[in-house]
Amino acid sequence: MAAVSRRARQAGHRRHAPDPPVSGGTSGSLQDPRWREGLTLLKERDLSWDLRVPAWHLEEAAATLEGFPGLRVILNHSGLPWDRTPQGLAQWRAGMRALADNANVAVKLSELGTPWHVWDAGANRELLCEVLDIFGAQRCLFASNFPVSGLKVSYGDWLALVTSAIEQMTRADLRQNTLDKVLHDNAIHWYRLPIAAIASPTDAAAVTSSTATSITPSTTTHKTPMA
Repeated sequence: MAAVSRRARQAGHRRHAPDPPVSGGTSGSLQDPRWREGLTLLKERDLSWDLRVPAWHLEEAAATLEGFPGLRVILNHSGLPWDRTPQGLAQWRAGMRALADNANVAVKLSELGTPWHVWDAGANRELLCEVLDIFGAQRCLFASNFPVSGLKVSYGDWLALVTSAIEQMTRADLRQNTLDKVLHDNAIHWYRLPIAAIASPTDAAAVTSSTATSITPSTTTHKTPMA
C-alpha cells in the first residue's frame, strides 16, 4: 500500500466486496478484520475507496464506514440495483440513503445493466433521477463501466441518458453548471486529480486553462473523464 500510494497518479483504491450476502465478520465480508485494516491504510494515506457492492450490501457498507470518519468513498455503478422488484428497489433505496447520510460518500452514475432484467431506458432514467435526488449533484460523478456496459447500451446512448436525467432534475438556470459538475468537475474534486501535474509539460498550461473554463456556468463544452 505504501508503494502504491507514492505513485504520482494514484488517487484511490478499488476492491470488490463480495456479491453474495456475506456478513458477521467472516472472511471476505465488510466486517473482516483484514478488510478493515485495509480501510485504515487508505485513510492514513488520504486515498479514496471505490466501493463496489450490490444493493443488498449497501446498508452494511454504510455501517462499516461509521468506523472510518473522513475516509473518502466513491460508490460505483449507482449502487447496483440489480433486483428491480418492489422489494429489491426498496432495499436499494434504503441503502443509498444510508450511504448518502455520510457526507464523505459520492456515487458514480454508471452501469445500470442487470443480469435479471431487460434494458429499459425509461426505468433506468428514473433510477438515475433518484440517485441525483438522494445524493445531490455535488456528489454524483458520470461514469460508464465500458466495455462491460456495451452489452446493454452504447456509450453515446448512456451519456445521453445521464444527461437527460440531469436536465430533468435541474432548474433551467442551473442546468449548465450542474452538467459541468457531474460530467467533469466532481471527478476532479473527489479524486483530487492534479490536472496540471498529470498533463505533459508542453500542454499543462492548456489543460489548466481549459479546466478553469469548464467550471464556469457559461461554458458549453463538457470534458467527460472515463471512470
